[in-house]
Amino acid sequence: MIKLDFPIMMLAVLIPIIASLFLPFLAKKIKNKFLVLISFILLLFPPVTAGILALNFELDPGILDAVFFQFPAVGSFSMYLDWLSGLYILGIGVVTPLVGIYSKRYMEHRIEVLEAQGDDAPSLGIYYMFYIIFSISMSGVVLSTNLIQFYIFLKLSVIGSFFLILLYGYGERKKTALIYLVWSSIAGFVFLVGSLGFASSLGTFDTIDLQSLEVKMGIGEGLHILIPLALFMGMYIKKAIFGAHIWLPYAHADAPTPISALLSPNLIGISGWAMVRIVYELFPIQFETMSLFFLVISFFTMMYGGVMALAQTNLKRLMAYISVSQMGWVVFGFATLTIEGIVGGVLLFVKHSLSLSILFMSAGLLISDCGGLKEIPDMKALKKKVPVNSFLMISGFLILMGFPLTMGFWSKAMIFSGATKMDFVTGMPSFLFMAALLLLAGSITAAYALITLKRILFSSDTPETKKRDTFKPIGWNSSTIPMAILAGLGFLLFFLPGPLLGAAEMPSTSHLVMEGGAFLIVYFISFYLYQGKPEELSRLLFEKFEVNIIDRFYHHQLGAGIKKMGSALQTAHNGVMSNYMLWMVAGFLIIILYFLL
Repeated sequence: MIKLDFPIMMLAVLIPIIASLFLPFLAKKIKNKFLVLISFILLLFPPVTAGILALNFELDPGILDAVFFQFPAVGSFSMYLDWLSGLYILGIGVVTPLVGIYSKRYMEHRIEVLEAQGDDAPSLGIYYMFYIIFSISMSGVVLSTNLIQFYIFLKLSVIGSFFLILLYGYGERKKTALIYLVWSSIAGFVFLVGSLGFASSLGTFDTIDLQSLEVKMGIGEGLHILIPLALFMGMYIKKAIFGAHIWLPYAHADAPTPISALLSPNLIGISGWAMVRIVYELFPIQFETMSLFFLVISFFTMMYGGVMALAQTNLKRLMAYISVSQMGWVVFGFATLTIEGIVGGVLLFVKHSLSLSILFMSAGLLISDCGGLKEIPDMKALKKKVPVNSFLMISGFLILMGFPLTMGFWSKAMIFSGATKMDFVTGMPSFLFMAALLLLAGSITAAYALITLKRILFSSDTPETKKRDTFKPIGWNSSTIPMAILAGLGFLLFFLPGPLLGAAEMPSTSHLVMEGGAFLIVYFISFYLYQGKPEELSRLLFEKFEVNIIDRFYHHQLGAGIKKMGSALQTAHNGVMSNYMLWMVAGFLIIILYFLL
């Protein structure tokens, strides 16, 4: 492990966060396009720094920052860049600056709509302040070397995204923001309990030994299984795995689209980093003990999220359930306990970051430029009406499906390879059983992707939809160009698998051809197989189980408390919120800097 003499990675995270606090004041003096340019530059700090370090040093065994903060009761705050954190930085660092550019047109439109409705809409400068705090904090999370450091950056990301939903969201945005905050707080609390158990047993929150310059592999092997279970369950809730997923559709439906483009692909995705770096690496024995449970619940999540996606009529809610399903794939890859499966799970995060960001931005264009289209039944024959956006939507779904010639194929192929190499997959019957399960889950992915494309782009126009047509021409502009860059990267990375696979061996050509062929056959069969009765059954399951049981169990029980909190928040949000929210965040950062310095 290479240790740097200067905390360059920590500064690459802290400088943009601190600089963002001045954007609301700066926005009053400069044009919006310059505000976007400054924000774009600030968002590039972590990925550019990581890229320079990766080019100058080896990512195996990794690069360790100089210690930025040290206190006996807490440990040391540093930052660590290796293959794992590097791929997460790739997913975050590519998407967030491009979504930042996309945000300008969309948020200008959103602020105009809010003002027309009589709301006291905060300025674009306040939007970019919280956007940068939200985005950069995620980079801080995946570079952290200390559990408290991880927790601080995770809470910063929650604060930023909470205010973005609260101030710029749709529908019952105050209630939705509180639901999001409650679930995020529960996840953080459970993780913090596990962290305190870890530190009380071992005397430190550090995950890297600064003396030997090694990751503390297996340091928690002798600890009680409840400690890693608490750490895992905190990230389980954050990852929106089945049973803890119900907050995500609310957040996606009411969040501004640029925030949805980061909330699902990136924020819930980084919990996978914690599952590997913290739970798996520090507690390998306990993780192996729990792996069968993880396999079962993650496979159920893959299937359930996919079936729920098939039932949706709201495009952003559909993408929320897609995220639930895809996060099941991530955890399944980790739970195989094979290097191929873990690599596949990490690659699926990168794939998910690219594809879902494209799809959410595409949905955002239908809202801002096509008369506020949100419901899929209102979208007919869009391929002819908005061809550029349609092409990008198709690209996003192809990457999401893991279609050959996209980098998503590598994620599915590696998870497939890892699953068939598990210890209990010893003969042909067990091999075929595992392959069948994964192909079944893949068929659900193909079904909701291809059927959604058919509904939105290729279905015939109706008299009702013709009456609703209020389309602006969507060409190549500051919204669609960032989407095209992400789509191009999703295809380009298919041809550059070496740096992506890390320590995993690439499957043989014959295996890749067989897997690719099997995927394609299943994809096309599923398109026809899941239409009609299966769609009706998925809607019935959604209404009878998801809405009437799961949703009612969680949110009707919490409803009274959240409604009271919402009323109090509405009273507070009478014009002064936009003034004191800046000082709230600034005060939080000042406290952190006081302890750091």
